[in-house]
Amino acid sequence: MKRLKLLVAAGLFLMPMMKAQTAAPVNPCVPNVAITPIPNTYGCYSIVATNTAAPNEPDSYYQWNFGNVTATGKTVYHCYSPSIGVMNHTFSLTYTSPALCGIQPNVYTFTISVPPPPMGTCVNNVPTFSLSANSVTVYAGSVIPEIITNYQYGDGSGVSPYPYHTYGSCGNYILEVREWDMNAVPSVTCYAYAAINIPCNSSLAIGEQHINALKRYYPNPVQEVLTIETSQRIEKVIAGDLMGKGYPLRFNGDGDIVTIETTKLPAGAYVLSIYFSDGRHQSVKLLKD
Repeated sequence: MKRLKLLVAAGLFLMPMMKAQTAAPVNPCVPNVAITPIPNTYGCYSIVATNTAAPNEPDSYYQWNFGNVTATGKTVYHCYSPSIGVMNHTFSLTYTSPALCGIQPNVYTFTISVPPPPMGTCVNNVPTFSLSANSVTVYAGSVIPEIITNYQYGDGSGVSPYPYHTYGSCGNYILEVREWDMNAVPSVTCYAYAAINIPCNSSLAIGEQHINALKRYYPNPVQEVLTIETSQRIEKVIAGDLMGKGYPLRFNGDGDIVTIETTKLPAGAYVLSIYFSDGRHQSVKLLKD
């Protein structure tokens, strides 16, 4: 009995010590990441990072690398191309929080297992696009006249026949491209999806980026010579038609004003992509008479 009392006393003495040891320390430099499929899409995921230790830190601390594209923010979207079997895709988060992590960035990797598309559906590869501030230009679509293509840009603007769009605000959007052959019997619609991530905390507002890069271009419609006024040196100019074909344009001048001869450009509607020396590029609409 005396021995039993000693064991009970020893257990009571050790209980608070054992309880203290079970509480594992929380590393404030490790954000929580949730990966969720986006409904009514194929291969598209919403990726959300949160850190309760610093809920109000800037989005710029979160840099995502998906291999072919990058994105910035606590919440980003990403889409993967279809495959015939389950594919494992690895991506990384570079988290830079000086207050919580020190001066060295921390890199975390994640893996998503993407299943093949459901049987009976037609899903194409992720369409390519360029993004300049809040304007996107899509380089998708067939050059075959019988193939009809339309676009939904994910911001409630409805169906558009044009491969370019300007978003009203920053944020994350899913671009859906639909293609079908109007001569096919029965007609089969094929889908393709891409993620559009527009950062909300850049050093310049969206409108300011446009103004600072491109001042104006004229005339529009153009017949023979297009003039571009800009505050940045231009590296190249490409005119893309509605079928996705690109026409590199030669320009004269290396300062604030350049001119482009457009006599050999076929008549029609174009997306004019202007690439600047600081790495940015901007897309605007152009009509050629």
